Amino acid sequence: MENRYGNMEMAASQGRADREPRYRANPEYLSRSIAGESILVPVGKAALEFNGLATMNASAMFLWEQLAQERNLQELIGLFAGEFELTDEQSSEDVRAFLDQAIEHGLVLKL
Repeated sequence: MENRYGNMEMAASQGRADREPRYRANPEYLSRSIAGESILVPVGKAALEFNGLATMNASAMFLWEQLAQERNLQELIGLFAGEFELTDEQSSEDVRAFLDQAIEHGLVLKL
């Protein structure tokens, strides 16, 4: 049976302790397209902590949009590979680099 995390039998057999981390876009940032540029604009508390805007290229914006819902690393790698016609191995490096930078700057939450 499917739930929002995928196959329930698989999730139940893995247990919580060794469950893969999940990621989600920080809701205190809004994406906007201004003059052909994709940017993230901080709002609320984030506006006090992050002075400026974050510009995003097409691949980063694709990942940001996928993070509107919680995703794990393997889901993101698969989605990225499919969108940009890459192997999982090729997309893994880009997805990991995006997540590392986005988490460091508070744009993405590691759950």
